Amino acid sequence: MNVPPGERIAAMGPEHAAEVLTIYQLGIDEGNATFETIAPTWEHFDATRLPDHRHVTLDDSGTVLGWVAAVGAGALLTCGDRPWVSVGVRRGPRALSRS
Repeated sequence: MNVPPGERIAAMGPEHAAEVLTIYQLGIDEGNATFETIAPTWEHFDATRLPDHRHVTLDDSGTVLGWVAAVGAGALLTCGDRPWVSVGVRRGPRALSRS
């Protein structure tokens, strides 16, 4: 996996909650995320995302640049019996890297 210099991937935890939910709400506000109208509480987000399948990208200072989390089948509105993945990316003057 290629990670740009100055960035790292880490398991998402409660210490990332405020930034993850802020990025989530910004996506909602821009019309780029979910059918929800407001970001969930951390408790709801935590309860509906698969614990081993949620990660954040952090910069050198520990700021969350983006996140990804898998939602189990049946936890929310899903595609039948398949899980789906939710992704949030902080806006800013940086290129999106892909590998």
